[in-house]
Parts: sequence; C-alpha cells; structure tokens
Amino acid sequence: MESGEMTMGNISLRFLNQAEILALNLDFDSVLSVTEKALGEHARKAFEMPPKPGIHPSPGAFIHAMPAYLPDFRAAGLKWVSGFPENTEKGLPMIMGLLVLNDPETGFPICLMDATWITNIRTAAVSTLAANCFLQKNSRLLGIIGAGTQGTYHTEMLKYAFPSIQEVLAFDTSEAQLEIFRNHMQEKNKLSVISASDPKAVFEESDIVITATSKQHAPQVSKSWLKQGGVYIGIESFRYWREEALLSADKFVTDDWTQAQSFLKNTKHINKKPKLYAELGEIVSGVKPGRQKTHERIVCIFVGMALIDIALGHMIYNMALENGIGNDFMLAQF
Repeated sequence: MESGEMTMGNISLRFLNQAEILALNLDFDSVLSVTEKALGEHARKAFEMPPKPGIHPSPGAFIHAMPAYLPDFRAAGLKWVSGFPENTEKGLPMIMGLLVLNDPETGFPICLMDATWITNIRTAAVSTLAANCFLQKNSRLLGIIGAGTQGTYHTEMLKYAFPSIQEVLAFDTSEAQLEIFRNHMQEKNKLSVISASDPKAVFEESDIVITATSKQHAPQVSKSWLKQGGVYIGIESFRYWREEALLSADKFVTDDWTQAQSFLKNTKHINKKPKLYAELGEIVSGVKPGRQKTHERIVCIFVGMALIDIALGHMIYNMALENGIGNDFMLAQF
C-alpha cells in the first residue's frame, strides 16, 4: 500500500527523516534540474503560491508556513520552517523544518519529511542557477559573508558548477566558525579559504559574493562596494543591504517579486524599491536575457519560494517509494 492510499478504510502517511533523505544520495545535478524546472513553472505562472504567513516569537526569529501547488508536477504541500539565529550559540541548527505533501486528487496528506536539508540545498541551487546566468567566464574568486551552513552549501555547489573557482574569500564574525569552514573546504573540496578583514574587502575583491548572514545586523552593503562586472547574491532577504546599493544595481533580480515586495514593506531602512529587471525564472527559462554587458553589476535578493521546496519534496517522495525508504504510519480510519 502506498502512503496516502485508501485501503480497507485506512489512510497511511509515509515519514522520512533527514538520514533517510540523505540515504537517497541525491546529487547536485538532480537538485539543480528540478529547481530549474520549478523556476520555469514560476515564469509560466503555472503554480499557486500565496504569500507566506509567519509568526515571530523573538526578535530576528521566524516560523513560516509556505504552501504551494505545481499542477505539472502533480505536487502540492506545505513547508513549516523556522529560523532562530540564536540557536547557533546553543550548538543548534538555525533552520529547522517539516514538509507535508498532499495528494492533489484527494487532498490527503501522503508524506511528512524533514525539510531542513531541502531548505539548505534548494537555497544554494537557486543561487547557483542565478550565477549561471550572470557570472563572468573564468571567474576564480568566490566571496562568502557568513561561513555557516548556507555559506558551506553555497560554496560546495558553486565550486561544482564552476570549476574555475579556485579560492574563497570569507568573512564571519565568529573566528571559530570561520576556522571550521576553512578546514572543511580544504579537506573535502581542496579549496583554499582566505580570511577577509571585513565584509567590504570581500565585495571589492571577489567575482561573486554570497551574503548568508544569520543574525540581525545593521545594513552593511554600500553602493561603493559593488564593482563593475560583479555578481552579488543575498539570501537573507534585504536586511544586510543598504538602499543605495540596491538602487545602484544595473540589474536587480529576485525569485518572486510579489513576496519580495512584502519583505520590502517590512524592511524599515529601505524606503524606495529597487527597479525589478526580472524574476529569476524568467531568465533561467530564456524569457529575458541574463548578463548582456561585461560591466553590469548584478544584484540578486532571494526570499525563498515554497514551490521549489514542494518540487524537491515531490522528487524525494517518489524516490523513497521506489527504493523502499521510510516508514508508513496509519493516519486515520474511516
């Protein structure tokens, strides 16, 4: 009996923990392929994804509900995800989440899985696909602001997608975390990691910069930090960026403009919205061009889309069924 199926009055639910998801050995190519397809569906408006509601139990923390439906994937569900920056000081992950998949025909829940790994990998996949649209050929130096979980996932996937990257210039407020990051990259990826004295140096010297800060900071990124030809990707919404830097971009890109504008309304230090060039799905699917001139300064701010989480969760669920991974639990009798 497959999960979510009705048999003799029973409805079952498959449960997948993080270890079981990792046991599927999903590679970067598979994740990038599904993410790219989901972005294409976003460009075609072939989805349903309401703005994510959230609660905020403490300053800088959030718990968000992220529902989405992708008809062409035959996938529907919701991610329930939390982000508590202070967890890192307790030795706990900042991000934790669950993902529920529903059968689009009956509405029955069919799978409950860990969403922490999905959140981490899809965030890096979106940035990597953006880099593929904008990064100059033979770029060698990757800049990382925030050497935690997202800094690690981004570095590994970007190095995989762009073998020309030879060095990482990294800044983190925690020297201990930076040392962990440096050792990991050297041992696993044979990448040299250079410590930056401050975040400005990362921007001024790197070909591409990922800002992946976890804690609340005063806005840092200024207009003068953005050099010609650079690619700058922020994954912590707009909080690390000054208004002047956003407005100075030759091209400003986001994943979902409706949700991005909702975040902008709640970002007190930004009064004027940047002019949108395109949503990422439009560029990935060829509706609009990526980089057109070598000197363009490209700024991408991504707020996270549930439709990618659901697309990846759908793939994981089907792979788990095929490989007999996970456990089914009876959810209800009728």
